[in-house]
Amino acid sequence: MSTVRLVSLLLVLSTANSFLARLSSTRNRNEVAVACRSEPETSNYWGDDTDDQDTLQPSLTPLSSFAASPALFELDPASDQARDIVMNDLKLSGAQHEQLVSLCQAVVDWNDRINLVSRKDCTVATVFGRHVLPSIACCAFSEDQNPLNTAKTLVDVGTGGGFPGLPLAIAYPDVQFVLLDSVGKKLTAAQDMANALGLDHVRTHHGRAEDLRDEVFDVATGRSVSAIPQFCAWMQHLVKPTGHLLYWIGGDVDASILEQTVSDTPIESLVPDMESDKRILILPQLAVKRIAKASGISVQPSPTNRSQRKRPSSQRKTTAKGSWSRRNSEEPKQRGYEGFKRYSSS
Repeated sequence: MSTVRLVSLLLVLSTANSFLARLSSTRNRNEVAVACRSEPETSNYWGDDTDDQDTLQPSLTPLSSFAASPALFELDPASDQARDIVMNDLKLSGAQHEQLVSLCQAVVDWNDRINLVSRKDCTVATVFGRHVLPSIACCAFSEDQNPLNTAKTLVDVGTGGGFPGLPLAIAYPDVQFVLLDSVGKKLTAAQDMANALGLDHVRTHHGRAEDLRDEVFDVATGRSVSAIPQFCAWMQHLVKPTGHLLYWIGGDVDASILEQTVSDTPIESLVPDMESDKRILILPQLAVKRIAKASGISVQPSPTNRSQRKRPSSQRKTTAKGSWSRRNSEEPKQRGYEGFKRYSSS
C-alpha cells in the first residue's frame, strides 16, 4: 500500500470517529432534554389548585423533592398512627379524632364536584396528611404560646375549602369561627361540611377581607394565601389590638418580618414523624400593622352596593334617541298649560 493511500485511509477513519463522537454527544443531550421535560409538574405544599382564587400563591418546593417522605403527604386518618398523633401529641379527644376522619371524607366527596384541593390523587390519606394535620399542628404549642387557648373569636382569611379553619374549629369548639373567602362555591362547601360535622360555632362570609369592616377578632389565620406584606395589608383591620395573626407558610421569609414574630415554629417540630419545610408564624397585631404600612400597599374597600360600582361606558344602560318609556300614572300629565288663566280685555 502506497504512502498516499495509507494517509487517505487514516484521514477517513479520523473523520468517522469524529462524526460518531458528535453523534453520541447529541444523543446524550437529547436524552437529558427529554428527561428534563418529563419531570413532574411543580405544585405547592398544600396541593391547592389556583383556579377561582383571587389571591397570590408563593413559590414553594416541588412535590417531587419529597418523594422519599410519603408520611409528609399521606396518612390514613383512621390508622393507629394518626389516632396516636391526634390524641397523644396534639391532646385532642377521641370524638374530635372521629370528626377529623369525617372531615377528610367530606372534602374528598365535595372535591369530586368542585376544586377544593388538588384533584391529583385526592384521597382521605392525602387530605389528612397535606391539609388537616398541618392545620392542627398549632395545638402542640405550649399553653402560654398559643393565642387560640384564650381566643373567643377567629377569622380564617382566604379559607378556600376550609383550611385551616375547619380542622381548627374541630380542635377549638369554644371559639367562634368566621371562614372568609371571595369564592362563593367553596364557601358553600365549607359551610355544608361544618353543618354536617355539627360545628355550630362556624359561619362563612362571602367577600374580600378588606370589605369586612364591622368585626374584629382575637385571632386571624391564613394558609399560604399570598406574600405576608400583601396579606397583612388586606386584613390588618380585622385583628384586635391584643390579637394575633397565625400564618402557615413555606419558603424564604424576609428577615425584617421574622424579627417581628413572637414565634416562628417549623411544623415538623410540632408533629412527630412529619418532615416539612413549612412553619407557623405568630405575629402580634402591632407587627401586622407595621408590616402592612411598610409594604406601601393601599387597600380600599369595595362599594357596599355592587350596583354602585361604575361600569364601563359600553356596559351602561342608555336610552336611544327617539325611544319612549312607560309613564308613571301617578304623576300629573304635562300638557303645557297648567295654571293657565284667561283674562278679560274689558
